Amino acid sequence: MDIFSNLAFYPIAAVIVISAALVVSLRNVFYAALSLMLCFFGVAALYLLQRAEFIAGAQLLIYIGAISVLIIFAIMFTKDLAHQHASGTLLYRIGIGFLLLLLFLMMTGTFLLTAWPRTETAFINTSIRELGRLMITTYLLPFE
Repeated sequence: MDIFSNLAFYPIAAVIVISAALVVSLRNVFYAALSLMLCFFGVAALYLLQRAEFIAGAQLLIYIGAISVLIIFAIMFTKDLAHQHASGTLLYRIGIGFLLLLLFLMMTGTFLLTAWPRTETAFINTSIRELGRLMITTYLLPFE
């Protein structure tokens, strides 16, 4: 990685983490959807830093251009439902918190105790043209 990639990674990662935290913490669903779009945009920027232009373009078109817009349309069409409060009891919230803590501990334990294999892979510099050619020749059946 060059110096630009190293300097650009941390602000982009901070935008992703902050916007993801806003997605789960904002009470307004519309603003949460906008934060989700920002998070998707940050992920596309990380793909560009890794020189994966095709995946970055797919991220922009599919996630930001289609899925996020669909979510926002669904929120706007069901705006009458947004005024209803879904509040749980204290016991319910404690139970959910306990289950989330248990899930977090299980995932962390699995991550730390797994012997992850280390492989040395060579970097293959393929262009979008070469990727397109491979998708319609060699990998046509899996692509379909």
